[in-house]
Amino acid sequence: MRPRPRHLVLLGAGHTHALALEPIAKAAAAHGVNVKLVSGESVMPYSGMLPGTAAGLYSKQEMLLDFTPLAKRCGVDFIQENAIALDLQRRLVQLESGQKLPYDYLSVNVGGVSRAELAEEGGDVMPVKPALPFLRWLEGWQNVRSMSCAVVGAGVAGVEMALALDARLRRRGRRGGVYLVGSGRDITPGMPRFAASLRPLLARRGISQLLGLRATAAHPGALALEDGSEHRADRVVLCTGVRPWPGLREAGFETDARGFPYFNQWLQSVSHPDVFLSGDCAAWHRHPLPKSGVFAVRQARTLARNMAALCAGADLESWSCDERHLSIVCSGERHAVAHRAGRVVAGRLVWRWKDWLDRRFMDGFARDSRGAAGGPSL
Repeated sequence: MRPRPRHLVLLGAGHTHALALEPIAKAAAAHGVNVKLVSGESVMPYSGMLPGTAAGLYSKQEMLLDFTPLAKRCGVDFIQENAIALDLQRRLVQLESGQKLPYDYLSVNVGGVSRAELAEEGGDVMPVKPALPFLRWLEGWQNVRSMSCAVVGAGVAGVEMALALDARLRRRGRRGGVYLVGSGRDITPGMPRFAASLRPLLARRGISQLLGLRATAAHPGALALEDGSEHRADRVVLCTGVRPWPGLREAGFETDARGFPYFNQWLQSVSHPDVFLSGDCAAWHRHPLPKSGVFAVRQARTLARNMAALCAGADLESWSCDERHLSIVCSGERHAVAHRAGRVVAGRLVWRWKDWLDRRFMDGFARDSRGAAGGPSL
């Protein structure tokens, strides 16, 4: 039998913790284990609805996960404060206030932060992650009459955000345009059928693509590319992938080349098994996985069961990774394109299906927070 912990600390209010918090709290209460949830924000955006919100299809309130009522109902101590460092040797989480939280086991679900290597020289530049600052930044677009917006990064997230921002400008009658900048030779690298379906959609919307070129600097009203050219850009949105939270990168975990801590089949750090890792903040130890919210959601069941197993002193459960994940690009106009395992489906029915899935998730979380039956399914 494993020794039962006295303190579980959940660091981050991400999608995995959103789904796993209640079953973890129930198991902990049954075995006299204290649970603390630590996050600098009490509300977190649901990533699946971020492009739709950027497009104006949803209000900001419709896509926010509110952890305060859920934590209160579950009897979990919610500490709304940013963590700044981890002491893996002494098993401590250091907070901005100087407080140090002890843990027997730590679960980290802090997401990733958009890479922001683009040099800023007075340009108006904003990464899409963290999402709350991005949404607040978008609110400043309300009174802008004319705008040119560059989206840097031509992967799935960049294409979807370009379509969303174009729809936002059109919906509000703003003049200007949106264009994509990508260092690769094509959009959605490694997904040729997806790219083939998305190119005509981008063309119909007048969203041009500057591919095979790296953005080097953002100046007031302009974006500079590595070939020396400059293009009008009143706003620059970064969809250039994510980097790990510095507290993880500097803690001393075994990591991949980018600094993401490795986790194993039980969602434990391969170097520090008293730390569990989920979502975009970590890397699968076998081979790379896309940074996608779908994996964070799929890990919730395993994390909840393993936290319960720790409380009971029982054996852990392995996570089963299905890499054939579904990617859906919302056009911002109640139309979507779905891709899975090389197959592509597009149309308004795809949008309605995605909208139903997203609203079901949010409704389930809201019911769970109120204590009604039928919360998010694990």
